[in-house]
Amino acid sequence: MSALACGPGRAPAGADRHAPARHEADWWGALAAVALALASLGLYLAHNDFPVWFHADEPKKARFVLEGTHDFYHPRLMIRLAEPLAALLGCRTPQQAARLGRSLVAVLGALSVLVLYGLARRTLPQGWAVFAAAVYALSPIQLVHAHYFKEDVPFTLFALLALWALLRLVERPAPVRALGLGLAAGLALGTHYKGVLLAPLAALAIPLAPRGRRRGLLALLAAALLVAGLVFLGINFAGPGTAGLDQLGRGVLADARNVVHGDRVALWPSAYYGGFHLVHSLVPGMGAPTALAAVLAAAALALRWRRAVAVDRLWLLWLALSYGAIELSPFKPFPDFMRYALPCVPALGYLLARGLALLHARLAQWRPLRAVPVLTALVLLGLTSSMAVRDLVHMDEDTRLRARALRERLPGAAVHGHLSWAAPFASSIAEVPRERLRALGVRWVVVSSFEYERYLIARRLPGQHPSVYARARGFEQLFRRPYLEVRPGYRSIGFHNPTVRLIDLGAGAAEGARR
Repeated sequence: MSALACGPGRAPAGADRHAPARHEADWWGALAAVALALASLGLYLAHNDFPVWFHADEPKKARFVLEGTHDFYHPRLMIRLAEPLAALLGCRTPQQAARLGRSLVAVLGALSVLVLYGLARRTLPQGWAVFAAAVYALSPIQLVHAHYFKEDVPFTLFALLALWALLRLVERPAPVRALGLGLAAGLALGTHYKGVLLAPLAALAIPLAPRGRRRGLLALLAAALLVAGLVFLGINFAGPGTAGLDQLGRGVLADARNVVHGDRVALWPSAYYGGFHLVHSLVPGMGAPTALAAVLAAAALALRWRRAVAVDRLWLLWLALSYGAIELSPFKPFPDFMRYALPCVPALGYLLARGLALLHARLAQWRPLRAVPVLTALVLLGLTSSMAVRDLVHMDEDTRLRARALRERLPGAAVHGHLSWAAPFASSIAEVPRERLRALGVRWVVVSSFEYERYLIARRLPGQHPSVYARARGFEQLFRRPYLEVRPGYRSIGFHNPTVRLIDLGAGAAEGARR
C-alpha cells in the first residue's frame, strides 16, 4: 500500500467514517516529519548571507538587536529572541545581526513543519500528514520568507501552536489547557499584532465543543485571553530596553492606520472581487495547481460542514479569518504583500491533504482509481517544490547585484530611486524634476519595480491619494527616456529579484530605447 495511503486508523470520537486518525505504529511518520523539517532547515539556511540592504526592514531590525531599542511598529518577540544570541555570538555589525535573525527565523520555520505534522495527525494517516507538512514546508512562499528577519514565519509557528492548544481545549476543557492556549496566543500576539485574530477564532470555536461543556469553556477562554495579554505585556515591557505605553500606543496606531487606510496605495477588495491575495500571493506562493486544488478542497470540505469533524471546522475557520482579514484591508504593502498570506498556507496544505485522503477512502472499492489521489499529491508536491528550489537558486543571483555591476561600467553619475534619497526635494524620485537632477550632474536614475510597481498598478484604481497618481505620471515620464533593464532570471518574489531600470537622462530623446 502506498505511503500516502497507510493502514487503518482509529477515528476520534465524533469523527465520520472517513477520518482515520492515530495508527498503532506512528514511528515512521514521525521520522519522516523530522527528516522533512531538517531538510527544510537546510533549504531555509541556504543563501541567507545576502546584503542587509536587500530587505527594507532588516537594517532597522538589526539596529534594534545591536542597540537594544525598538519602535513598536511590531511587537518585540523577534528582537527579544535575537538579542541574547547576538551578544553570545559577538555580533557587531548590522549584517551579522541580520544573518543571525534570518537563521533564527529558519529554525522557527522548520519547527512549524513539525507542529503542522502533529496537528494533521489528529485526523490524517501518517502519509497524508507528511504530505500536508511538505506542501507548507516546500512552498515558495514559506521557503523565501524563512530567509528574512521578519515576523511572518515565527507568527505562523505560534499561530499553529495556538490552534493546537485551542483544539485540545475545545475537546476537553481544562485549566492547564487554557494556560497552554494563553501562552501560545501570547507568543503569537507578541510576534505580530495580527495575533488578535486568535480571539475571534476562539469565540467561533465555542460551538465546536460538546453542549454541556460550552459554559465552562467560555470561562476558560476568558482566562486564556488574560494569560495571552500578560504574556504580550511581558514580552514588550519586561527587562532592559523597554519603553512606555505611549510608545507602544504610537506603534499600534501606526499599524492600525495602515490596516484601515493602506500604505501609500490602497487596494480595496472590491477592485479584485476578493481575489487579490489568491491571485497575487497564494498562486505564486504555492504554485497555481497546488493553490487552486487546495482552494477546491477547502470549498468541498466547507460544503460538508455539518458532517465535518472539529479539526476540519477549526482549520476552515482559521483560513476564513486569516484570508478575510488581509483581503478586506486595503493594506497590501508592496513589494512583499505576499508574506501576509503565509498563515493561510498551513491551512490550505492540511485541507488539500484532507480532501485527497477522503477521496482516497471513497475510491477504496475501485482499485484502479485508488492511486489517483496519491499520484495527484505527488505531482502537486513536485510542482510546488520545484518552484521553491528555482526561487532559492536565483536568490543568489539577485538583479540588484547584476544592476550594480552594470552601473559601475557606465559613464556619468547616478542616483538611486530610493524614497530616502529624494528628501527634502520630494518623497519619491518620480517627483524630482529631471532638470534638477541634470543640474546636480546626474546622468543615470536607477529604480526598481519594488518602488514603481505599486504606483503603476494603483493608477488604474479609483480613490487613491492624489500623490499616487502624481508619482505614477512621474514614473511614466521617466520611462519615456532610454533605459537599460535588468530582469530576474526566473521571477521576482519576496524582497528578491526586482526588475531594475537604469534610465539615461543624458541620452537623446529617442523614446523606448531599451536593452
